[in-house]
Amino acid sequence: ITKAYSDKARNAERSMMFMPTDIEDAPAVFMVMDKVTSENKYMDKKFLFQCVGEPDISGNAITVRRGTHDSRDVYKGELTSQILYPKNYKIESIGGPGKQWWVNGHNFVPQGYENEGEEVVTTDRLDFGWGRVEISSKEQNETEYFLNVMYMNEQGKFGTKTNGDFEIQKAELIENEDLIGGKVLNTVTLFNKGETKINSGTSFEISGNGSYKIAITGMDSGRWNVYENGTL
Repeated sequence: ITKAYSDKARNAERSMMFMPTDIEDAPAVFMVMDKVTSENKYMDKKFLFQCVGEPDISGNAITVRRGTHDSRDVYKGELTSQILYPKNYKIESIGGPGKQWWVNGHNFVPQGYENEGEEVVTTDRLDFGWGRVEISSKEQNETEYFLNVMYMNEQGKFGTKTNGDFEIQKAELIENEDLIGGKVLNTVTLFNKGETKINSGTSFEISGNGSYKIAITGMDSGRWNVYENGTL
């Protein structure tokens, strides 16, 4: 997607992976990895996470719960997104009444809503969405990676219950010279960090015990030998 950024970026790539989990109350994991190389390292690079409701931010986890639609309470979903990269990240949430579409000091009301006047910027209507969360690095790097791990479930039906609240499943970063990715639930996804396919060998460690679904992207075509703890 480099051409979307004119001459500000030398390279901008997005990789995505959808992984089924076989877990009934959290049936899939979705990972997004962005790799952005700017013309100079001082240019700001941000990952935007659009939110339909006000997010709950705790550490590296962003949780969004859909509000009640009406008396039938048909909206019960919950989305959790965890930041694995940048390692030294910062988060800014921008939204709520008057800032649903906030950019550079101005709330840009979408076409068709302007005639509703002040109501459109002072009310918290679900169809507007709440706003967004911006993720960026505290460091200034010419090339920046953004890695976000997302999964969704019905509210109150997944996780470890502690003091009446459900704790999120913590995603873990996996990284070596060639690959960047993460483990969450029973899935592992690894993305190629380079601009060319991996054509030699690579290795990585997965903490803990268990059976995992593993996807490694960006490998060259051909026959590969796979070893686990030295065993073919």
